[in-house]
Amino acid sequence: MAGQLVVFAEDECHLLSGDTLGCVWGRKNERTEVPIKNARDKQTYYGALNLYNKDFVLAPCKKGNGENTVLFIKKLRDLNPDKKLMIIWDGASYHRCQEVHDYLSEVNQDLDKKIGK
Repeated sequence: MAGQLVVFAEDECHLLSGDTLGCVWGRKNERTEVPIKNARDKQTYYGALNLYNKDFVLAPCKKGNGENTVLFIKKLRDLNPDKKLMIIWDGASYHRCQEVHDYLSEVNQDLDKKIGK
């Protein structure tokens, strides 16, 4: 049974334009302007840390929702074929939505929802 279970801690990060800052070279005592195309641009990342070997999986997507959550779970499954996955996540609404529930029901088939059964 050793090596058959992979445990991930999973979460999302939603960055808005301007959340991350960089440095540029400019003249001393002069403000350097950097044009921003759209201040409302945003990027969501799904990330999961393998709690055993510390591998980190990162996937950019347009937003956090049920569809992208299912796609990220599929990515984790593709990276860990023939393994059982345990995903620890928070209570985000898209983690609990019908699309995710349906996918997990399909994957887990008739397994009892109670731990240890």
